Amino acid sequence: MPYNPHIHHRKSTRLKGYDYTQPGSYFVNICTANRRCIFGNVEDGEVRSSDIGRIVDEDWRAIPNHYGNVTLDAFQIMPNHLHGIIVINESLSDKRGHAGGVSLRNEKNNLNYGRDTTPSCPDDESNDLVKRKFGQPIGGSLSTIIGAYKSGVTIKIRNAGFHDGESIWQSRFYDHIIRGDV
Repeated sequence: MPYNPHIHHRKSTRLKGYDYTQPGSYFVNICTANRRCIFGNVEDGEVRSSDIGRIVDEDWRAIPNHYGNVTLDAFQIMPNHLHGIIVINESLSDKRGHAGGVSLRNEKNNLNYGRDTTPSCPDDESNDLVKRKFGQPIGGSLSTIIGAYKSGVTIKIRNAGFHDGESIWQSRFYDHIIRGDV
């Protein structure tokens, strides 16, 4: 369904005017739907991962394999959410300011991560990447990376037979731009 401001009332949690394709470190928090504890449980003060939690962990560690300009820093998977630091090392924008997505195929699971969702943009120096329509993340942006990650994990969980029909993820994620050394 296309964005309609009269019925879609969610406000963006992203920093207004900030280009989330530019190099930087981003702290992200991704929660399960309804805060369900499906990634594991806490025993003796430690998180013990479930089968789903192991898939979540494996795919998180694989993000740099799908995005050549991304590295990971510290992360922790909890029973109903994960925290992690994603570092975008270089922008995928070309000289004209167009965002270019990375398209890599995960041969093992035949999943396509980092699909370029960027429509063609006018060759206009004043074109601002963050002025995209709601629901159309910029190729190579933090939102694209997280969206592809969540989608890939969901597909793996369903293919492994662990899916019970309920949503796995909250529809959004939270981020904080780290302004300093990690």
